[in-house]
Amino acid sequence: MPRGKRVPVCLFQLQYLPPPWGDCKSTPIDSEYFSTYSITACRIDCETRYLLENCNCRMVHMPGTSTVCTPEQYKDCADPALDFLVEKDNDYCVCQTPCNMTRYGKELSMVKIPSKASAKYLAKKFNKTEQYIGENILVMDIFFEALNYEKIEQKKAYEIAGLLGDIGGQMGLFIGASVLTILEIFDYLYEVFKDKVLGYFIRKKRPQRCQSDNLVICVSGKSV
Repeated sequence: MPRGKRVPVCLFQLQYLPPPWGDCKSTPIDSEYFSTYSITACRIDCETRYLLENCNCRMVHMPGTSTVCTPEQYKDCADPALDFLVEKDNDYCVCQTPCNMTRYGKELSMVKIPSKASAKYLAKKFNKTEQYIGENILVMDIFFEALNYEKIEQKKAYEIAGLLGDIGGQMGLFIGASVLTILEIFDYLYEVFKDKVLGYFIRKKRPQRCQSDNLVICVSGKSV
């Protein structure tokens, strides 16, 4: 950004849900080059480590103190290696969206600073000339674009409590139905058994009629 200008920068804050409801990354980045996780940091860290392992050098924009790739190394190794990472992006450099992300959007709106009054004040405050103040002072405003805001929120479609409730309801339904079915089977077998046993004893105790010239009642197979 040029010195002696005032540049407004809009601030955007986004929040995503972690697994199992979303696919954002909430754990810190495991990197010797970056302390805060972002998609860009993850990607550059992955590419840097891959080039160091395969080409023993790094690109000039990559972090670290390793040797920068020479034109010959770039042509023979680094460029093919980066192309390979692009082709195999889903296998090697897998960078998830961070759960909390802050973005800054810049507007092409600049104001020349400082004014004559503020230049005199700043020159006196910092013990510098007005020319030095105009050439070396930069003001950056970071703000929310509007007091009203648009919120994009991810909601949990199926929570643990709902899952356990549905499982309990289904188990209660099927177990209850199974118990009733088993009880009905036992009741049926009991009724059949009762009819068979009672019928057998009733038939055994019932007197029998004998066929003869004289009608005689037979009891237990003996005529009386």
